[in-house]
Amino acid sequence: MHFSRFAAISFIGLACSQSSVAQDDVVVITATRTPKRFAELVNDVTVVTREDIDRAGQSSLANVLQAIPGVEVTQNGGFGAAAQVFLRGANAGHTLFLVDGMRVGSASTGLTAIEQLPLEQIERIEVLRGPASSLYGSDAIGGVVQIFTRSGRGNPGANAFAGYGTYNTGQLGAGYGYENRGTRFALQAGAISTSGITAVRNPASSSFNPDADGFRNVNVTSQLARSLGGEDEIGLRVFHSEGEKQLDATPRTFDQRLNEDLTAVSAFARNQLARQWRSNLAIGSSLDDLTSFQSPTSMDVFKTHQRQVTWQHDFSTQLGLLIASLEHLGEHVSGTTPFPVKDRSVDSLFTGYQGTLGRHQLQASLRRDDNSQFGGYRTWQLGYGFRFTPATRAWANVGTAYKAPTFNQLYFPGFGNPSLRRLQIGAVYYRSKIDSLIVNAGVPLAPSNIDKADIRGVTLTGKAETRVGAAIAGSLDLQQPEDGSTHKLLPRRAKRHASLAASAPAFSGRAIAELVASSERFNDAANAQRMAGYGLLNVAYEQHVRRQWKWFARMNNATDKRYELVRDFNVPGRNFFFGVRYEEKGF
Repeated sequence: MHFSRFAAISFIGLACSQSSVAQDDVVVITATRTPKRFAELVNDVTVVTREDIDRAGQSSLANVLQAIPGVEVTQNGGFGAAAQVFLRGANAGHTLFLVDGMRVGSASTGLTAIEQLPLEQIERIEVLRGPASSLYGSDAIGGVVQIFTRSGRGNPGANAFAGYGTYNTGQLGAGYGYENRGTRFALQAGAISTSGITAVRNPASSSFNPDADGFRNVNVTSQLARSLGGEDEIGLRVFHSEGEKQLDATPRTFDQRLNEDLTAVSAFARNQLARQWRSNLAIGSSLDDLTSFQSPTSMDVFKTHQRQVTWQHDFSTQLGLLIASLEHLGEHVSGTTPFPVKDRSVDSLFTGYQGTLGRHQLQASLRRDDNSQFGGYRTWQLGYGFRFTPATRAWANVGTAYKAPTFNQLYFPGFGNPSLRRLQIGAVYYRSKIDSLIVNAGVPLAPSNIDKADIRGVTLTGKAETRVGAAIAGSLDLQQPEDGSTHKLLPRRAKRHASLAASAPAFSGRAIAELVASSERFNDAANAQRMAGYGLLNVAYEQHVRRQWKWFARMNNATDKRYELVRDFNVPGRNFFFGVRYEEKGF
């Protein structure tokens, strides 16, 4: 087996946007692997700040991602249930998740347990849409979602959070951070607990059990960095989250219990080796440890240990920025499943260029990944942008990407298949062609190949703010994610999905309303298991009682809509959450 049989993707996009100066000055890292102003990008990117997260009042990362253009989210039950992200119609496993630059996830399933990434730990989210394997290697066919944890930049400050809501849902969190005399430190800890809802809603299912399926999670992150003078800095990051969730199972009287721990530890060194030469070295390790109690007498363990080393060099020239990077990724799986192959490694060489010549913006990247299991694969990307006015620009981007099969898809007993292959306004057109797409869908789940998938669509976005503090933002995705041969829709992906959020000052506070809508989807590749379209209304209100204190209330699914994200699985009805937050400036 070799990479020529795996998935390949091409992307062509055009966008024209009018944005505010504040938006243009936002610094983005994920799109180019270097800090770059939003106005200088030739990529389709959304940045969600800590302020955005607090203002939205969402309770989970899945909720936040669902409102981002080009993103569809499914969840096997209520809060804390397994969630999957479909970015621009690509598979859930075609979105690469990074936490502070580190891959965190399972090499068995090919997915990241985003339900175990608590919002209280997050400082910023960057979503890069479009093929990005030329930047990050395997998995980035639909794009990249990078989570940045709280770093402690700014003046010393503390924060605290407490909330309670429907389904006996409680959340607590607290943290402290500072930056002083060349030392930067942050520590954040939190806990979540909910009684939940019944996961399976179909009484005819062999797993149906009307009891509530709960979720709990405890988490902690910490960062410590020390300046060595000038632009030189060394540091250490630690992320840990452990949770337990229940899921209806067979026999009906037994609740399957899933215990999952996510851990990432990394050390970094940033050095200015010469006036025009900057080095970034990162060495880290991540662990995804899942224990599944399938029945009263059986237990399955799946562990993924990933070792990661990245040494990137940035060279500033009169014509732009040149980038070169050497990378190593080692994956090891262990547990109760007797995989015949348990280890593989990927050694990579990346080169890139970024330049601004007058009103012209250029970006290019080329990458080669040598996989110990499958051989080598090359990916590339070219981007061009043109700024018509200080507020209006257009860009085009084309590139390739790929995904290597997961250990489960290759080797899982009775399931794996070793033969598998592989005013701001904006408008983006995209088209992706994927050879040998691997899909896991239907009831029951099973992997299968779609020889040629064709995903094309348009994303429309808009955002406006008024002088009196009112704001509105929305997006509409019109897409055709289909089997290129049968023209049937790919599983769990809609032709149309949209989000709209509006907020305005009200009664000395701020009122917020959100609408999320999707057209019909199908749970299987044959389009026999239909799931109806839906529209959800969420409302919230927040008010500062003192400069550093505020209280907030949120009602999700205000109309108590009954709908499905995954066939036969339940979703929360109308639910409420109330909380208070304390946060000092600078943290």
